[in-house]
Amino acid sequence: MFRDQYDMIRITCSTKCLPCPTGITAVSIFYECNMSKRRRKQQGCAPIYCENPFCPQDGKAYTSMSAFTQHIGRSASCEQYVHGHLNLRSITRENATSSTVVTNTKKPSVLRRDMVNNIPPLPDDEEDLGFADTDAHSLPCDDEDAIFDNESNCLDVPTFAFRPPQEGAVLSSSGFMYTTQQKWTVALLKLLDDINAPDYAFRLIIEWALSAKDDGYSFRPPGGVTRNANVDILFKSVPNAPLLRPSIQPVRRVDGSSSNVIVFDFVPQLLRLLQNPSVMKPENLAINFNAPLLRYESPGNVLGEALSGSVYRTAYQRFISDPSRQLFVPIIQWIDRTSVTGNDRFSLKPYMFTPAIFTESFRRTFKAWGYHGFLPKSKKSSAQNQTKKQGVNIGNYHAELRVVLNTFRSANNRLRNITLPIGPNGSITVDIVTCILFVIQDMQEGDMLCGRYGPHTPLIKRHCRSCDVSYDDLDNPEVNCTFLLSRNMDFIAQSEDKELRSRWSQHKLDNAFNHMPLADPVRGIFGATPVETMHAYRKGMIEMVTFLVLDNVPPSKKALLDDLALKFHKSHRQTWRGEYPATDFTNGITNLTKISASERLGLVFLFVILAQYHEGWQILESALKQRTDTSLTDVVELLEAMLCFDAWLNRDTFWNSEDAENAKESAQFSIKVLMEMCS
Repeated sequence: MFRDQYDMIRITCSTKCLPCPTGITAVSIFYECNMSKRRRKQQGCAPIYCENPFCPQDGKAYTSMSAFTQHIGRSASCEQYVHGHLNLRSITRENATSSTVVTNTKKPSVLRRDMVNNIPPLPDDEEDLGFADTDAHSLPCDDEDAIFDNESNCLDVPTFAFRPPQEGAVLSSSGFMYTTQQKWTVALLKLLDDINAPDYAFRLIIEWALSAKDDGYSFRPPGGVTRNANVDILFKSVPNAPLLRPSIQPVRRVDGSSSNVIVFDFVPQLLRLLQNPSVMKPENLAINFNAPLLRYESPGNVLGEALSGSVYRTAYQRFISDPSRQLFVPIIQWIDRTSVTGNDRFSLKPYMFTPAIFTESFRRTFKAWGYHGFLPKSKKSSAQNQTKKQGVNIGNYHAELRVVLNTFRSANNRLRNITLPIGPNGSITVDIVTCILFVIQDMQEGDMLCGRYGPHTPLIKRHCRSCDVSYDDLDNPEVNCTFLLSRNMDFIAQSEDKELRSRWSQHKLDNAFNHMPLADPVRGIFGATPVETMHAYRKGMIEMVTFLVLDNVPPSKKALLDDLALKFHKSHRQTWRGEYPATDFTNGITNLTKISASERLGLVFLFVILAQYHEGWQILESALKQRTDTSLTDVVELLEAMLCFDAWLNRDTFWNSEDAENAKESAQFSIKVLMEMCS
């Protein structure tokens, strides 16, 4: 009889077990069963019972130790009960009887696994138990669904294989063996699971820890285990770090209210890019790495990079007075509202910039960009905005812009005697000269930057922020645009004549960009905000044309078009997808809701492909004959022309600057023809 204050188990061996050695113990009952069921019955061994009060088998008898072991492995509560309430190493032959009973009235508190290695510890003398030379995988089993061979050995039910503990293993208080490696691996995995870390975080942490250990890291940071304390210590140890930190600046708005904007100092943000050797590489620069002060000249005078246009060349002559000392760095800005929640309730409006001396391919990476600041979102409702005086919101917007761009306006006086990691000797000291080359924005944001009325309705006179085309002439390809001049538009915007401002669709405004250095001061911000092609072309013209095509297809035929789309996706070469417009319409093509601009272009591409099928041609041709006199040949030609126009817009290079007039005339003629085809 062995007692423990937490244990309750009954393990019995009958005295009828004739071949058993005298003085059999509870340990030998757990490990003795190298015998098949036939031998156990011949020798009269009593069955084994599970004494777990919560056993799901409810007192089932097991005629072999293998069957009992499998039961323990399949039942988490019974496994914890046996392993947690029987210390196998504390039972010896000297103090055991043939009938061992251990009782306790306390029930298991937690019926779940807490450890990885749940194999019970092995007794000190394995040879005395009589199974050291036995193949653990041939142990008999007592499962009704098991398959046995001719010697009654189980073939498909895994048996409990007793393995010696690993080197350095530790015995836990619950009777489990684990190594230090297992202990801290499990702890790290559990930690990552608790913080919802992705799967690859384990690899990153292990690689960081190995590198830190090899580098002599003490794992006792000076800030203790508090993240903010360590960040503050690191921040103070980095030279010029306070200059890179943003500040919150108050804004006095035109309606008398106040707001706050997040502002970054432009000079440190620019130098963070230009003084970074990993950024200022020859492959990332459009200018000559060994002769950076020279004016950029495009190879073969072909237009392509942002610096290849006439605006840059004119600005270079106007801003650079000492070509042997001054480095001209025009700036490309980007501003757009970015939602941080699905319902757009919380959003940010970052104002960012990148030097135009970077190549177009490198500017598509986040590493090439710096921050001007963040503009707040108005918390006024639509009803509250309607009660405001016209132009108040746009005036508040430009008041905030002036504060955000204040350090940019005065940057040229601070960017003198700057050492950069470029030049023939790997280092050069220059005076940097900056200006705004152009601003990337969508239509709504561009209208706000220019102070133009927002809506596009017949009541609005001017619908293009860069020229004077009227609403009545929007669909006339023969009307030539006259570009707006910054000086004239500033006079209109600050005029008290409301009728004059209305005729030009211009808010009463002191535009923030009137005080900024611009590469083209003649056209000003009206020339620095080009039409956003994605919204004007892909989301405008292409969207309208694709809807017109599908609206003429009867519902009974749309399902056949979807079947053809699925057929195409199953047959075309997947490796060439990246070379063509996005055509991932595996669920068909008639569902046009919530698709991106690039996918809408892919829909045009797919229309052209489906028209090559005999079934597709018949569906589209019959639909057109019922609704209009237009032939399918003309429609397919239009779709192909739109695809060609989009491919032309995305070219890396365009025409030779020496033949710019003829090239522009040719391009304008082609666009006129395309517009007439669309109409």
